[in-house]
This record gives sequence, structure tokens and C-alpha cells, in this order.
Amino acid sequence: RRPPPPGRPPPAEEKSAPSPEAKEELKKDPDLAKFVRMASMGVPPESVRHKMTSEGVPQDKIRLFEEAFGLVSHAPAPSSKKPAKQVVPAESKDELKQDPELAKYVRMAAMGVPPESVCHKMRSDGIPATQMARFERTFGLAKDEDPGADEEQEEEEEEEEVPTVSVEELKQDPELAKFCRMVAMGVPAESVVHKLTVEGIDAKKIKIFSAAHGVATRTTSKRRAPPGTAPPKDRRASNMITVHWDALPQERLENTVWATGSSCELQSEELQQLESLFTAKPTKQVVKAVGASTAGKKKAVALLDGKRANNIAIALAQFKNFERDGDWGALCEAVMRQDESDLNVDKLDALTDNLPTDAEARKVGGFRGNLKELGKAERFVFSIQEYPRFQARLDAFSFKLHFQARAKSLLERAGIVESAAMEIKQSEGLAFILKQMLVIGNIMNQGTRQGQASGITLASLLKLIHTRGADKKTTVLDYVITLCMDKGQEGLLEFPADFKSLTKATRISAREVTRELRELHKKIATLDKEARTSQDEAAKAKATPDSASNDAEEAPTSPESGGGGGNAALFAAIKSRKGKKPGAGRTQSKMGKISPELLEAYAEQLQSFSERAMPKYQDVSLKVQGMDEAIQSLAQYFGEDPNRCQAENVFTALQQFMQAFRVSKDKVARLRKSQEKQRAQQEEGKKKAEEKNVSELLRSSTSRLRAAVAGGSSSEEEDDESD
Repeated sequence: RRPPPPGRPPPAEEKSAPSPEAKEELKKDPDLAKFVRMASMGVPPESVRHKMTSEGVPQDKIRLFEEAFGLVSHAPAPSSKKPAKQVVPAESKDELKQDPELAKYVRMAAMGVPPESVCHKMRSDGIPATQMARFERTFGLAKDEDPGADEEQEEEEEEEEVPTVSVEELKQDPELAKFCRMVAMGVPAESVVHKLTVEGIDAKKIKIFSAAHGVATRTTSKRRAPPGTAPPKDRRASNMITVHWDALPQERLENTVWATGSSCELQSEELQQLESLFTAKPTKQVVKAVGASTAGKKKAVALLDGKRANNIAIALAQFKNFERDGDWGALCEAVMRQDESDLNVDKLDALTDNLPTDAEARKVGGFRGNLKELGKAERFVFSIQEYPRFQARLDAFSFKLHFQARAKSLLERAGIVESAAMEIKQSEGLAFILKQMLVIGNIMNQGTRQGQASGITLASLLKLIHTRGADKKTTVLDYVITLCMDKGQEGLLEFPADFKSLTKATRISAREVTRELRELHKKIATLDKEARTSQDEAAKAKATPDSASNDAEEAPTSPESGGGGGNAALFAAIKSRKGKKPGAGRTQSKMGKISPELLEAYAEQLQSFSERAMPKYQDVSLKVQGMDEAIQSLAQYFGEDPNRCQAENVFTALQQFMQAFRVSKDKVARLRKSQEKQRAQQEEGKKKAEEKNVSELLRSSTSRLRAAVAGGSSSEEEDDESD
């Protein structure tokens, strides 16, 4: 091999292409089978070769592996071109950082921004060409200055023009779909192109893929690292765990934390440790699939967000009896028929929550590939679009099932509020207690500007019940209750037992009841309009010839119909790209798959329900009207502003008053019972004292009597003796 001239780097070596036949032969060798599977799963062949060397695999077998995976280098033929010009040595990144004009761009590249994108940013910022050339040489972007560059330029000129294809069109190709998803998930496009080459994808497809993702295949593949710098090492992104994040746009990077400060660069040992920690470990099932055959299996085409598609698929699990080979038309027809035997309220609510948005519907509707390649959620969205105005029809069916429960709830709540208002107004005990408290309050406020009040607000009532006397124990409410008990008016104190609806009424918003009534009326009107619209649609569908035959003319080619495979689908999309609007591949009749008979039956059911629902709505409306009148009357009863007073606030204030009244009543009852007990004890003591005094008096009298009797007897004896 001829040595390179001075100042010129050695000529680039070309590697042989991978051989699929050789790979199959290697799988039969027990010593090489696992290494072939590692390379087939995305591990770079160079890393596999290093693994083989570390495990002591014989050199002859390593040589076979290198030949099978294109690792054998072949020296290019000597060139007869004139010697190259002297190559300007590239500067290191640290040297570029010393230049204030280039420092921030070096940091951007160190943070992971592709050098090509950084160059574009430099060009838009007006950086001089000489400075850009320095950056390009350091990051391996400078144009080749050796004789081989002229030859490469000539080969590029002779290369055929690569057609322009959008990424969305590439996703329709079965072989390229998964690679498009890899780029969308954050894998660098250059790494994905390398993966395409390793898997033996057609060269023309690789060029189309590279052009669509902005990767220059020829210049990138033959570009050499600047002198004095190590060639960039490909990151094994294909089999490393993906980090899900949202990257900042380039125009927003300047003056951010990402573009300032020192960069973090990993050494080779640190990179190996990173790969060992964060390389996804394949499951046993995946290994078996690779060892057997993966050519016949195709992943479903995912058009929706992964999380969104998963949620829809979970919700569809309860409708699996409606699925017919991936088609959900049976479910749509069940909604049109308003089949209550298989669809209940809960199922309709779940279906409503998972209907596609307009953006999702447009995205799926623009798909022009084989429908069987779509995922479960995408097939569901596509089926819905074949039944026009499906959401309106689903809403009508859902309202029909919810109507009875909603009407019953409104009747019950309106009745509770009305009953609570009537119970309060009819309570004589409450009115008596409130008037007594007003009298006592006026006496306490006598001589002040707040005295002689004719009435007080409910808010003031709550303040009054907590006003305490000089002993810091007795409240105004305690005193009022004591007065009633002293006067023998205990019967008036039992009025809280009459308020059976008050507690429930505090949890009901009268305004919410009124709002729901208006919403109920609006829904009935919408349902009636839907019935008339469907009748008109059915009449027009009968009068207009079916135009669904257009579907067969422009329907997508399925594999069963002999469409020519993935290449034909891709190149057909390229050929027909100009002048074709998205979604134009499928034209439907205006009513899709809805037959006029189904429309008529659907409209008749809605019309019949509307006729039955209106009388029920009128009953609810009258009940709510009675509730509103009761609230107005209650507000006037307490002197509150009817326009500003909310019923739940009145009920809450009165409930607090009732609670305080019960506490005060129990307190007064306990106090009176204690006082009565004390009086009884005092009377008992007094009685015992009186009895004791009488007993002592009797004993004293008896003693004196006995003494007198004894004195008289002695005198008589003395007289007898003297005689």
C-alpha cells in the first residue's frame, strides 16, 4: 500500500456491505449465535466484536463475523489525482472557547445541539465566514480538501436526483415507519440512517429517508475527522433507554442556563459506564422473535399520541363485543339505533369521554395506507368518521338515558328547598323566640343609636346569640329560654323538631337547580332539532343516488389486493404527491355508512322521546318555579333583599341558630334541674331542723314534768310522817 504524501491524511477505507446470507450461516454456529443476535437487535457490530475478543472467541470466527457484518476494510485504488493542498489543522474546542465570538456556539454543541444546527444559527447571527470555518474544522464539518474531494464531488454530480418525500408519507411505508418513529422519539437522524444500513434496507429508500430528515448521506459518510482529533463515536441510541423530554427551540437557547457556563463532556470510560447502566435489556420473547423471523410481523401504525391511544384502547375494552376485525361500525350503529340493551349510561359516558378531538380526527382521516396497519385507537377514530355527526348522535342518546334521573333529581331538590322555606315561615316558636330576642336587644341598646330597632338581619341574629352577660356565662339566648320556661311556655321551645328539611336544604344550591332546568330545556330543544335534521338527511339520502362508489376508485391498496409491496406504496406516494390534498384518497358519500332506513328509525326514536319528555319537563319547571317563589317569600319574611339573598345562605344561618338554640336549651335545662335539686335539698334540711327542734322541746317538757311530779310525792310523805 502506497504511503500518503506529507501533510495528507491516509485515504479513507471502505467497508464491505453486510451479507444477510452470511448472518444466517453464523447463527448455526453455537459460539457465534448469540453475537449475531446482539448485532441484529441494534448493538453496533464494533461493540459486538469487542465483546467477542474479551470472551476469547477464536480469531478465525471473529473474522467470519467481521465479513458478515461488513467490518472488513478494503483499501481504495491508488488515485492519480494531483496532490492535495496543505490541510489547515483544526483547533481544539478549548481553544475555540477562548474566542468570545465562538464560545457560546461551542457550548451549544457540547450540550447536544447538532453542529449543523449550530452552524445555521451562526450564519443567521451574521458570524464571519472565517470564524465559521474554524468552528466547522473543529467539529468535523469542513469540506474535504484532499484530492478525493474532487472525485466525490464528481460522483455526487453524477448521482441521480433524490425525490422529495414528506415524513408523513414515509410513515406509510411498512419498512420505514418504525425508523420514522425512532426519529420522532428523539433518536438522532444520523443514527437511524446507520441503523437502516445495518438492516440492509434498500439504498434508494435510505437516500429518500435521509433527504426527508435532512441527513446528507454521501458527504457525511465519507467526511473524515480533522487532523489531531479522534473520529466522533456513534452513540448507541437505538438500544439505550429513551429520555422523554421537550427540547428548547434553537432561537430560545441564547442567554439560557443551557448556553452558559462550562460544558460537560464524558470520557470513553464514562460513556461505557453510561451504556452499561442505561442500555435497554431485551426480553426473552424479543430474542426468540429475532432468532426466528421478524419479517412477517409489522407493528401497528400509530398516528395518535401514545398515552391518548392507550386510554382510548382501555376504554374500548368494554365494547369488545362490537368490534368486527378492527372495525367499530357495529358500535356506531348501536348508538344510532339507541340500543339500551347493550349500552347503558356508564358505557355512554366512557365513550363520550374518549371521543377524538377535531385535530385527532383530521390526523387519522388523512391516512392513505392500509387500514389494517392502524392501531386499535386509530381504527376506532377512523370508524367514527364513517358515521357523520357521530358526537351529536351520541350526545342525543346519552341525554335520553340521563333524562329521567336528571328530572327526578331536580324535582327532589326543588321540593326540599320549598318545604324548608314553608317550615320556617309556619313556625310559631321560631317567630316568638326571634321577637323576644329583639325586645331584649332593644332594652340592652336603650339610649344608643342602635336602640328601638324594628328588626335585625340574619347576620346580626348570629352575633346576638353569642352575646354574653357580666358573668361571662349567660347568653341572651339563655335568658330568653329561661323566661319562656319560667312563664310555662315550654311548648314554644320545641319548634326545631318541625324543621325536617332544613339540613338537606343547606346542601342544595337553588341557583344550580335553576341552571340545570335551563340546561334541560336546551337539551330537549337540541334533541328535537336533531330529530328534524335527521329526518331531512334521510329524505335527501333517498332522493340522491349513492355516491359511495367513489370509495372503490380511490381506496388504498391493501396487501391482499397485490399492491406491489412497500416499495410500490412508497414510490406511488412520491409520484402522486403533487397536486394531491391530504385525505383525498378516500371520498365518501355525505352520509358515510348510515343508511336512510337507519336515519329514519333514529329520527323517529328521538321525536317520540321528545314528545314524552316535554310533559315531564313541564312538571319539573312548575316545581322549580314554586321553589323560586318560596325563596322570594322567605327572603321577604326575614327582610332580606330577594335579588341578592341566596336560599342556601338563609338556610345555613338558620341551621346555625338552631344548633345554638339546642345547646342553650340543654344548658338552661341542666341549670334549672341543678337549682331545683338544691332547693329540694334546702327544704329537706329545713324540715329536718324543725323536726329536731320539736323533739328537743318535747324532751325538755317531759323532763320538767317528771321533776315536778317527783317533788310533789316527797312533800306528801313528809306530811304523813309528821302526823
